[in-house]
Amino acid sequence: MSLRLALIGHPVQHSLSPPLHRAAFSYFGLKGSYELIDVTTQELESTWKELIAKSFSGWNVTVPHKEAVYLLLSQNSASCSQQESCLSPEAKLVKAVNTVRLDSHGKLYGHNTDLPGFYASLQKQRLALGQAQQHNLARAVILGAGGAARACLGALIRAGYQQVIVLARDKQKASWLCTDLAQSWSAATGSAAQIELSGASLSSADLPEQASLVVNCTPVGLKHDDLVLSGFDTIISAMTTAPLFIDTVYSRGHQPTLLCRRAQQLGVANCDGRAMLVEQAVLAFEFWCGQLPPVELFEKALAEAIETKTSDIDGITT
Repeated sequence: MSLRLALIGHPVQHSLSPPLHRAAFSYFGLKGSYELIDVTTQELESTWKELIAKSFSGWNVTVPHKEAVYLLLSQNSASCSQQESCLSPEAKLVKAVNTVRLDSHGKLYGHNTDLPGFYASLQKQRLALGQAQQHNLARAVILGAGGAARACLGALIRAGYQQVIVLARDKQKASWLCTDLAQSWSAATGSAAQIELSGASLSSADLPEQASLVVNCTPVGLKHDDLVLSGFDTIISAMTTAPLFIDTVYSRGHQPTLLCRRAQQLGVANCDGRAMLVEQAVLAFEFWCGQLPPVELFEKALAEAIETKTSDIDGITT
C-alpha cells in the first residue's frame, strides 16, 4: 500500500513538512508521498473534491482553511456512524481542523494536532526556562484570532493559565473567540474553564502588564514589509512584558523569524514555530498511519532540511 499525503493552504511552498513525513515513511518502511498544494479560498471546495476523487490518504491543512475545513467535516458528519465521530475531541474543542484522514470506505475524519502539538512544545520551552517560570501561569497573551489562535488558546486552558488575553485587529472577533472557546470547553469537559478570557484590539493602548507568555498566531513575518503593519508596535510592546515569546511562524533557514529577532533584541527568551511544527507533525502521521514516529526523527529531518535551504523566507507552521 502506498500513502498519498498532502498539505493544502495558501501559501504552502515555504513548508518544511515534506521532509518530515518522508523520514517517517523511511523509518517505518512505508511507501508514500507528501505533496504541497496551493489552494486559495475560492478553490477549496473544488480541491477538496479532487483530493477525495484521487484517493489521497490524508492531508494537512494550513492557513487560511482550518476553520473552513472544520465546517466541511461538520457537514459531512452524517456519513459517520453513531458510534464514532468524524471529528476528534480536539477539533471539536477549537472548531478548526489541520489534519484530515480518508479511510478505505471513503469516510473523512478531521483532527487538530496543533493543540496537543503546541501544548507539548510549550511545556518544553517552560521547562527550559527553569523552575521559576514553570510555575508562572498567571497571564498569557495571544496575538491573532484565527485557527492557530484557537488551538493555542485551547492548549493554554489545558496548561492551567489563569488569564489569557487575545489581541486581534478585530476586537469583536477576538472577544467572540474567547466566548466560543469557553463554551466549547464546557461542552467538552462538562465543567467551566477555570480561566479568565478577554479580547482586545491590536491597536489598543491598554496592554496587559506582567504577562508570562506572548504567542504570535498572526501571519506577521510572512512578508518582508510586515514592519509597517498596523498593530506591530503593540505586538512589540506586548513582548516586552513577558519572559517568553513563542512564534507560530517559522523560518526556512537559519535566521530567526522577524518577531523572534525583535524578541532577542529585547532580551526575551523565544521559540519559533519549528518546535510546534515537529510536535504536531508527529501526531498527524500517527493519525494517518496508526504509528507514532519518534520526535527526534522529525527534529533531525527538519535540521537537515534547513541545512539544504538557501532561502530565509518565513512560513506558517502547518
